[in-house]
Amino acid sequence: MYIQLLGYLTEIYQNQYKNVESISIVIPFVFYHGEKEWKLGNRFLDQFVLTNQEIDILKEFMPNFKIDLFDLKTIELKDKLESIIF
Repeated sequence: MYIQLLGYLTEIYQNQYKNVESISIVIPFVFYHGEKEWKLGNRFLDQFVLTNQEIDILKEFMPNFKIDLFDLKTIELKDKLESIIF
């Protein structure tokens, strides 16, 4: 799922840069409606099996975007949406 999301983010940034030569911030949202509990964490770096030492060394070289997860089975969508409005 994170690889797919990384591809979407890359495509969005490429399109922005191609059209205006500058990019805007993209906040990744995931609307999860699966049967099982979400166990993928909320950061890209969570997908790797690394020791703390490896994370400390490699984190500067790896994307580590955070997702805002909407687990539709466990949250009240209206409350979640209200919590992210600036």
